[in-house]
Amino acid sequence: MINLDNAAKTANGANGANGNSELKAGVFAEYDSRLDYPEIKGYRIAKFLGRASKQGEKAESKYCYVPTRHINADSVADKIEELMPHIITWLQSVEDEDIKKELKRGALSYFTEKLDLDYVISLLVAKSTSGRLSGEQITEWFVSDCKAKLQLAFADKLGFGSDLDSLEVGQTLKLEQIATVYSDKFKSLASPKVIIPDDEIAALQKVLALVAESETSLKLKARLEVAAQKEVETLEML
Repeated sequence: MINLDNAAKTANGANGANGNSELKAGVFAEYDSRLDYPEIKGYRIAKFLGRASKQGEKAESKYCYVPTRHINADSVADKIEELMPHIITWLQSVEDEDIKKELKRGALSYFTEKLDLDYVISLLVAKSTSGRLSGEQITEWFVSDCKAKLQLAFADKLGFGSDLDSLEVGQTLKLEQIATVYSDKFKSLASPKVIIPDDEIAALQKVLALVAESETSLKLKARLEVAAQKEVETLEML
């Protein structure tokens, strides 16, 4: 086994480094999502999350450190000819998932601008950023990246003008009310089980188009796509 140099010193109390001075590559340890695990150069963390059984019993979650020397940009480039057929098949499977979504939404064709490798890459980016997202994270993002642009867009739509600082009290209150509604709706996306009507999904997607792309906005975009799929599936079940 390979000792991870100085891993215990930087583990910050994480389980698997909870007083253990010997973190070793490939050794499974209990995983706790509430704790921070150190990033160690030359290694990645592989997590295996337990799922609750039908009886409500949750299996233990585990993790381990895995060296990255055998799968990196150089090693992949060296084997690109052997890997190419598998890469193409994988990318096509990603595209197939999107085609299936469009079909369930009632699309009659997929021969659109979506037939583009950059679009497939955007699907991969969205999927890679669709992890944990808390209500606090969403609220912070909304205040810092979204609120002002949302209010400016609505001020223009409502004929209030483009200077938010010179609005009347009633106009300012109206924009604050609108922002609160949107903030709460975005915050609801912290729950992976949320179901949002199609018209509200479209409204939130329009707002996302106003803001700069960030990790949080990409996660929200991915959550909205999932929510749209759930809405379709719910309608089909009724």
